[in-house]
Amino acid sequence: MGKAKIFWKLKADLWEGFANDRQSYWSKRSCLVISQLNQLIKPPGNTLDLGCGPGFLCSLLADRGFSPYGVDISDEMLSLAKRRNPEADFAYGDEDHVPFAEHEFALVTAFSLLDYIENRRSYLENIVSRLKPGGFLVLSTSNNSSLFVVLAIISRILRWPLHRDQEWRDSIINLARTGIWSAGMVNIEKAESICGADALDRFVLSCGLARVTFTGMFNFSFLDRISFLNFLQDYSVGRWLFRRLAWDYIGFYRKP
Repeated sequence: MGKAKIFWKLKADLWEGFANDRQSYWSKRSCLVISQLNQLIKPPGNTLDLGCGPGFLCSLLADRGFSPYGVDISDEMLSLAKRRNPEADFAYGDEDHVPFAEHEFALVTAFSLLDYIENRRSYLENIVSRLKPGGFLVLSTSNNSSLFVVLAIISRILRWPLHRDQEWRDSIINLARTGIWSAGMVNIEKAESICGADALDRFVLSCGLARVTFTGMFNFSFLDRISFLNFLQDYSVGRWLFRRLAWDYIGFYRKP
């Protein structure tokens, strides 16, 4: 069993808790994406969530009238997702295997998934092929120069007593290079850079898609209120903040 599969197997119950807590960062992110999608796409249609976890986004899309499909590397996550969405279709998938047919989906979503993919260009081309012409792709990535990451690195450096073991060092290195703690599952030197708004946009646009809009989240509860994030979206300063200081940069792209 691969390192990533073991990692997410052990995280299934934790992510189920996030899905059940509407105030959790991860639930808020799904709700923020839905609020943006309301302005871009109308049901009905098939949607595919890659790295679907316990299926929270799928349930939000089903409530809007879409037909959700989900893919995950963890059998435990897939069981939780199916329990939450008994009418939806879920399947196992990994970096080398994306199930379901080409040109089948009006919307494909993948939150923070590319961080765990090594051959990112091949994988992106694979998932773009699942989109219908005119379909939307929503991707998020961590920003390794975000306000959250800077403060997280400082807090770990200043932790008392200092834990100068390998895990302590690795967590700082991972935050600085990728913006997340759980890096190290792919060869960062081999994988194409996606750590930040500009890098993700360049990557996706080079595969032939056009960016439609973007948003972000900061991983600070006092900032990550959906009403406030939507307010920021209306102003150039707010959009600059999303691109430069948000921890999660979320891009919305369209296939020609």
